[in-house]
Amino acid sequence: MNPFASASGLSDPHVRVFQGRVYLYTGTDDDPGDRDWVMRRWRIFSSVDLKNWRSEGEILPRDSYMGEGSSDCWAGDVAEREGRYYFYFSDRSRSIGVMVADRPEGPFRDPVGRPLLKKSHDPTVLVERDAVWLVSGSKERGGYTLARLRSDMMGLAEDPKPITIRGREWEEAPPWMDKNYLFCHEGIYYLSWGRDYAVSDCLGGPYDSVGPVAEGEGLSEYAHGSFFQWKEQWYHIWCRYCRPGYKFRELVLRPCEVGQGKIKTLVDCPVV
Repeated sequence: MNPFASASGLSDPHVRVFQGRVYLYTGTDDDPGDRDWVMRRWRIFSSVDLKNWRSEGEILPRDSYMGEGSSDCWAGDVAEREGRYYFYFSDRSRSIGVMVADRPEGPFRDPVGRPLLKKSHDPTVLVERDAVWLVSGSKERGGYTLARLRSDMMGLAEDPKPITIRGREWEEAPPWMDKNYLFCHEGIYYLSWGRDYAVSDCLGGPYDSVGPVAEGEGLSEYAHGSFFQWKEQWYHIWCRYCRPGYKFRELVLRPCEVGQGKIKTLVDCPVV
């Protein structure tokens, strides 16, 4: 069972829980016949049961420095701070910017008008008690980096620092590998890419590779996903390509188990 079967074209999913609802922020592939990534907007959905999803609208590049007509709306992530919502987005692989809203569904606007970070993409935001962190980057540009955000959430408080990942899975990952996601559970930090992940007792690393979260259902090096907890159950959501050679994706949502430095995605279990 795939609750997103009627909404194909969705990609790069990041999920957050705000105000008792689950919010999904996702890219949007333009056409099943595209052979390159054409992504003209981001979309927002919400749910209270993970089976029925309500469209909450979209985020448009014209409301940021990317400008009208951009087709480069790559991955983004959202964080809440003091009642405001901050959407960190990719302008393809050129840069990362931020848009702000008073509600999790927007409308989002760009108060800065320029990138926060150039030559980086695929931001993940980690909110901790005393700081908010931005993870981004790709293997071919030196790997992932970590930087603390300013208290106003609209700039970096420090230069990004490289994250060291040890082990075969990262060494064998393709040079272009991006698709990071970082979260913390019971004092252990989990850093994922594609279907693989690594863990560390320290936010800044080093991280040690563990291996794949599972096999099947499009869980491969191309799977951009995120993890979230809802009503005491962990879930894994990711995207997979609908057919080889075409840049058009769909989402898959499954329960998973997280604990003691391990992630196991239950690919054969429907969301109930």
